[in-house]
Order: sequence, then structure tokens, then C-alpha cells
Amino acid sequence: MFDFRYHALSLVAVFMALVIGILLGIAIGDKGLISSTRKDLVASLRRDLQNAGKDKDRVQADLNDHTRLERDLYPLVVQGRLTGQRVGLIAVGIGAGVWWINRSDPIPTKPPASAPKVGDCWAVQPVAAVRAMPWPGSAVPCTSAHTAEVFHVGQVDRDLISKARSAKGDDAKVARNLMFAQVRRACGAFGSTYLGANWHDDQVSLLANWIEPASNGFFGCALVQTTGPGGSTYVTRTGSLKGIGTGPLAIGCVTRTGDAVRYASCAEPHTGEYVGSYTITPENAPFNATAVQAAATKGCGKAALSYLGLPESATRPDLKVGFVGPTAADTWLGSDQTFGCYASADVQVRGTVRNLGTRPLPT
Repeated sequence: MFDFRYHALSLVAVFMALVIGILLGIAIGDKGLISSTRKDLVASLRRDLQNAGKDKDRVQADLNDHTRLERDLYPLVVQGRLTGQRVGLIAVGIGAGVWWINRSDPIPTKPPASAPKVGDCWAVQPVAAVRAMPWPGSAVPCTSAHTAEVFHVGQVDRDLISKARSAKGDDAKVARNLMFAQVRRACGAFGSTYLGANWHDDQVSLLANWIEPASNGFFGCALVQTTGPGGSTYVTRTGSLKGIGTGPLAIGCVTRTGDAVRYASCAEPHTGEYVGSYTITPENAPFNATAVQAAATKGCGKAALSYLGLPESATRPDLKVGFVGPTAADTWLGSDQTFGCYASADVQVRGTVRNLGTRPLPT
């Protein structure tokens, strides 16, 4: 007959082995599954959320871990040991029932049937384009009149989806921001591939939208041709943007009428010219409005001088440097931190300023 103390020590040993095994498995699994990009994004978001209670988050995370551990280990430890003890069995049954009722809906692996398809085109305007997909109406052939062309459909990290569903307060904000950062990053990368050129150099804007329901983490990316750098007005097209490169849509010059800036041919009178793009480094840098403004001004200033064929120490008082890019915290998150750079004048210019050097503006 077994001694009770020996039996109790055996149970303790089994329990400790289970705990150590599960903790080791979690540590090893996390190290292999979490990508370096996601780690960088998490670090960046944590720095940006200055008002987040770090101590609260840590304590809450520990509490959640302990709760999950107890829930997972309890059935394993008592299995087969409480036979005939109705109170114990009833408790387990009630616990399982409560868990089933509170369990969130499973995360689907395929987008809904209503989701847009890659290559679909839509006649959509800016007011509707900011909403979740599918947009009003239905997809049309890209040979018909349209404004937007879908080039990618995907799903964000499933672990983030799960956390966003269950998190509250600052944790929920972090999870949602991480999800949308992944959406923007994916759309930016796939946009250039679809175009066959750096999308920053073309007269286009990217649209990154959730696919309803957003809680499932599916998203769609679309390209629109715009009338100006601000992207507030779409151009109606009757052809696909796939593989178009920088030929017919390459940004040349711009002209200003009041507060509106539109793309223009450098052969016609204009007030500014695209001189290239500048990317702020390092990747996933935390957002600071003053620092971003200073870095973009300096970087685009160098790009303009290079475009003019001048050394970095030169100056052109008759030209000003401007840029278009993620200058706010909500547009910075998940962006590629790239700015379109322009050299502009207070007078109407005719012709290009490329390699103009110190010669007068061609007016």
C-alpha cells in the first residue's frame, strides 16, 4: 500500500514538471515565432505611448499568465484522481461550461466572400474610400471607368488579432495600432511590386482598408491615381495600373492655384518640381513631430541640391524645399518613413531645373 506522503510528493513532482515544461515550451515557441519586424513595431509603439501605465501592464500580464496556467494545468493534475467525488466533478463541468460561453469566435483563415479580389477595380471617391471594404457598389472591369484598383488582400498576424479581441485600455490600443501598422507596411511593399516601380515616384496614392468585419484582421490595398501630391482628388481611369512603372505616371512638376496643388507638365508654367524622395532612418523610429520635420527638411534639401547639380554646401535663395509624407503620428505608424521632395519658386517657371546649377530660373 502506498504511503500518503509519498503519493503527495509524487503529485507535487508531476505538477512542477508540467509547469517547467510548459514555461520552457512557451519561451522557445515565442522566440521562433515572433518576427523581428513585429518586435521593432512593439518597441516603437511602447515608446510612443507615454501615458501607458507600464507597471499596470506588467502586473496585468503576469496575472493573465497565472490565470491561463492554472486553467490549463488543473484538468491535467486532477484527471482520474477525483473519481466518485461529485463536488469536484461538478466544479470542473461548470468551469468548462463558463469557458465555452466566454470563448471568442474562432479567427477565420480565409477572407469573407464579399471581400474584393486582387485586380478588381472600383469607381469610388475619397469620402467612401476611407471606409472598410467592400466599398459601395460592386467591382468593375479595369477597362471600364474606375478610380481604385485592388492589388493585395491579406490578413494581419493572428496572435495580434487574438490580443486585440481580448485586450482592454492601453493594451487594446497597442494591439490595434500594431495591426494597422502591419497593414500599412504590407500595402507599401506590395504597391511598388504591383506598379513595377517605386510608388512614391508616381502620381498615385495608396489606400489601406480593413475588410469587414475588421475584428477578423483581413485587409485590402488599392492604388488610385491622383491629381496632386495631396491625394484628395482621384483621376478616373480606363486601364490597369499593374506594371505601369514610372513612365506615363512619373511625377514631373506641380503648380499651385490658391491652396490647391496639382501635377503639371514641366513644359507648361509651373511653380514646383519633384526632385526625388527621402527616407528617414532608422526603420520603425519613434515619432517626434519636431525631429521628423527637421529630418525631412534636411534630407529633401540635399535631394534638391543634388537634383540641381550643386554641392551640399550650396544655396539657392530663389528656391524653397517642400515635402509630402507622414508628418503626423497617425500617418507615421507603419509607414516607410519616406517623403516626396519638391523644389518650388515664388514665380512661374518654364522648363526643368534639373542640373540648373547656379543659373537663373527658366522663367
